[in-house]
Amino acid sequence: MRQEIRQAEEQDYPKIAALERLYMSVPWSLDTILAAAAYGTLFFVSEQVEGYGSIKLIEDIAEVNNICVQTDSRKLGIGQAILDCMVQTAFDKGVKKVLLEVAENNRPAIAMYAKNGFLPLYTRPNYYHSVGAIVMQKVLVGI
Repeated sequence: MRQEIRQAEEQDYPKIAALERLYMSVPWSLDTILAAAAYGTLFFVSEQVEGYGSIKLIEDIAEVNNICVQTDSRKLGIGQAILDCMVQTAFDKGVKKVLLEVAENNRPAIAMYAKNGFLPLYTRPNYYHSVGAIVMQKVLVGI
């Protein structure tokens, strides 16, 4: 099933903050989300906001901040569709590479990123409290 992904609008931010509180170990508050959006972070959501992703474009580099899908909507392709949309948006805006960090124990996310051409660069020990983070990169060439 094809998932429709769109850029978030102001009325979506409280729903994004609610997903953050439910699923992130260090959630962004609504104020943080609003400030990030005001300073150029792009947020993308599934049609009913069962999932979202955020990406920051800095010249020719993009940094994926988060991809989150509520538990009962996982394995429906929402996370993949959000990632596809964010990477395509970055490419369309002239980005040359996309970076992200993922908890080293988050095997489903690591597998999704690897399947999409992200390669591990290095590990940051204890980045998420007691869990390390793998920094991954995808070079964008004619996607």
